[in-house]
Amino acid sequence: MLRLRYYVGPDWPLDRARYAYVLNLCNSDLAWEFLRRNPEYQRDYRLFRRGADRPRRLGSGQFLTRLRRRSPRCERWGLDPLVDPACPAPTAPLCWTIGEAAPVLDGIAVRATGQAPAALSIKGYDAARHILIGPTGEEYVLLRDAERAATLRLEGSRASLGAVNVTFLVRDLPDPYLLAQRFRTLRRLIDAPRQEVRPSRTRLFYRDALIALDARLVGLSHREIAVLLHGTGAVRSSWSCSSGSIRERVRNLLARGQALRDGAYRKLLG
Repeated sequence: MLRLRYYVGPDWPLDRARYAYVLNLCNSDLAWEFLRRNPEYQRDYRLFRRGADRPRRLGSGQFLTRLRRRSPRCERWGLDPLVDPACPAPTAPLCWTIGEAAPVLDGIAVRATGQAPAALSIKGYDAARHILIGPTGEEYVLLRDAERAATLRLEGSRASLGAVNVTFLVRDLPDPYLLAQRFRTLRRLIDAPRQEVRPSRTRLFYRDALIALDARLVGLSHREIAVLLHGTGAVRSSWSCSSGSIRERVRNLLARGQALRDGAYRKLLG
């Protein structure tokens, strides 16, 4: 294996089993898996990473991160704040500013009292994995499961400190369909988060594209990538077929994977 300073994939030797988590990632997380392999993103993170404290784990199980300042490069990538590319999706605090795959819902939070029943108690939400505190005190509650993601951006009382009642803010004149869809997403994340889903052909393709990207980066040839994905016997019998060959599939995986890494990840965000 080549000695790569900024390799972010699973440890060597590469094994398909190490990528099993990819099959249970929502589109928001899949977009991150491709973006974190982008060398320009890695460079921007190294240049502007001094803006966040180390995350700490709360008693409720969530991770809390405080931001001292915002990176000037956030807009370029559609991610605020920039996240360490070494973090795989399950542990990454992702707050996208683009697309509908992980919508942001704004609200004013007020501490719940005995007279006002709590509407939001994130300590009991399995989908609430990360909390960010912005430079001006706003709180971001990041929720996601294997199918969907959403972010609550709250002013006022801290949901991370106890139950709150939330008044949601609707800015401008929104598309009623998209607005309803955002709240349905939030409701499902709160009521019935899904940690696993049935593997689909699309998810298998994204997993294999990530494997191909990492394998190519560490110096494997197209044939060696094919062996990693399909086994020696399958490669030996169909490597030279004129149509539908494993060779062509590897080329397609690399081409699509590189496109997603270099900007097409935005399409996954909707």
